[in-house]
This record gives sequence, structure tokens and C-alpha cells, in this order.
Amino acid sequence: MHNRGQYQAQAKSYAFTNANPLSRYCSHVVLTLCLLLMSFSINLPEQAQAKPKGKSLFGKGRMRFSLSAGTTNSLNGTRQYFNLGGGFGYYVLKGLEIGLQGQVLFGSEPNFYMLTPYSTFIWAKSPIKPMFPYIGAFYKNVWAGGGSAYDDLGFQSLGARAGVYYAPDRRGLLVGVGVAYEKRLYCDASQKDVSCDWIYPEFHVGLVF
Repeated sequence: MHNRGQYQAQAKSYAFTNANPLSRYCSHVVLTLCLLLMSFSINLPEQAQAKPKGKSLFGKGRMRFSLSAGTTNSLNGTRQYFNLGGGFGYYVLKGLEIGLQGQVLFGSEPNFYMLTPYSTFIWAKSPIKPMFPYIGAFYKNVWAGGGSAYDDLGFQSLGARAGVYYAPDRRGLLVGVGVAYEKRLYCDASQKDVSCDWIYPEFHVGLVF
């Protein structure tokens, strides 16, 4: 059993081996969710699938919902966690999405919780449709459950991301792949085994309404 001091030392080199569990630790749960989302999109009534005339898939007023699930390592690989998450985004302008994502990591001690406000700009007039490049920024707040003994495991970070979305015509399904850069705030990189920034791949699945 690790004591609090050991947890704190491990957490300094970043609580999560990979900030996005879907990027390297895809599981059967992830694949199942992806297939369910695709099936749901394909079987939507034609009226629901069709875009209003003249309105972009990323037009002002549209909303995006997403789900995530998988497994990831934490605390320098000493703990294996299950991940569940969801997100909601709203297009305040054409191609400009403002949203919030939430995730919980459970199955080991302690649990971790994440809230991530974000903004994403999508090139709605992409010349390579149905591929749509995107860039974005986010702020992540991570904290640990289990009482005050784990308070020091929490942290905040800022990040940027870029990639491309695939959006089939007349479908609400949105699939994206990209890369993210994340930098932990108030981090002392001079300490041994401390990593204050990370680059990692991302994978997104969502539905736009």
C-alpha cells in the first residue's frame, strides 16, 4: 500500500500516462461506443439527418454531444484505471465551438475527476470535404477523490490541439483525430522526474445536431 508521500512523488511527473485515454489505450468498450454512435447516426430518420438548406454542419446554434470510454495508466503506470467521459459543445458562430468535457477515472485508488472547458475552431469551408481541419485550446482541472489525503494530486493545465474531423454528408456523426500539447501550471521542472508538459494523440467521436 502506497503512503501519501509516495503518491505525491509519483503525481509530480503527471498523474496520467496519457491525458486522453482513447489515444493509446483503446478498449472493446471504446469500439462498442463508436459502433453505437455510427449506428445511431445511420439510422436517424431522413428528416433528422438532413441539414437545413443553407445551414452548415458547424453552423451557429448547432450542438455537439460526445462520449468516451476506455482504460489508462496513472501514477507512473502503477495504477490501471477505467475511464468514462462525456462532453457538450455549442457553436456560437459558424465553425466556432465552445464546450465542456468531463471525465472520471475509477477502478483504483484514488479516483480522479476532470473538467475541461474548451474552444475549437473548425474550417467549415474546407476544400477537402468531408474532412475539416480544426485548431483549439483548453483548460483542464484535475482533482483526486478519497479525502484530503489526496488533495496534492490535483493540478491545472493549459493546452492546444489541432487535427482533422471526418463528417459524412447528411450525417450527424463526427469523428476526429489529432494531436494535443498540454502544459501543467505551477509546475517546477527542476525537480527530479518531473514532467511539466506533454504531447499526445487524440481521438474524438461525437454527434452534431
